[in-house]
Formats: sequence, structure tokens, C-alpha cells
Amino acid sequence: MNRTSRPSPRIARTVPVSKRQPDPKRSASHLAFVRSLPCAICGRTPPSEACHIRTHTDGGTGTKPSDRWAIPMCSEHHRQQHQIGEVEFFGTRHGIDPYGLATHLWAKSGDQAAGERAVMRMVMEIMQRGQR
Repeated sequence: MNRTSRPSPRIARTVPVSKRQPDPKRSASHLAFVRSLPCAICGRTPPSEACHIRTHTDGGTGTKPSDRWAIPMCSEHHRQQHQIGEVEFFGTRHGIDPYGLATHLWAKSGDQAAGERAVMRMVMEIMQRGQR
């Protein structure tokens, strides 16, 4: 019986490297959008800083929360928020809901006009209360 020999299949010498999966908690484009909005506390014109809300979100001790919980703040208010704490800053001092704004901005990410309207509604709410 005459067998025809077939060449053995070639074995790859390199191990294929899988592509790194994008981190669903990080979005550079959303942070750029947030930074392009006015300060959510005083309405100061952009550029703003992306302030991540840590209390009651998906962050933890030593872990930054996902970018969906970012709101725009000027450097002065961002610093104050870190100094006095989120609960005191948002709740007692300004009486606002940062979670609602962050959720709205995440849903409208990239829509500049919608983002500016949402931020300015919050600024007007703060001004009507006379808290600044």
C-alpha cells in the first residue's frame, strides 16, 4: 500500500497576544466632554475639571469610580469639595443632587448643548437657593 505522505501541519512559534479589552469604567471621550462644560456650581466657563463622585458609587477605598460619575467643576469648587467632603459640599452647602447630573451627562455624552443646559439648570437651582 502506497501512502502519500502529507506535510505535517505547521505549529505557530509565537503565542498570539490577545488585544486588551477596553475598560468599561473609563471613557476618555466622556471626560473630555465633561471638561468642556461650565462649572456645575458657579457656572464658570470651561475648561472645567472632571470631578468624580465617590460616595455611594462604584468606587472604593483607593479606587476611582467610573467616569459615568463625573461632573464638571472649576478648580476652586473641586478643591473645596475634596477639603470639606462630598456629603457636606453637595448636600449641606449647595443642596444639589450630583448623581442626577452625572447620570444625565453620561446619557447625553457628546451632546454639548444638552450638557450645557443640564449644568446651567443646576447652577440656577443653586442661585435660587442663595447658596454659593
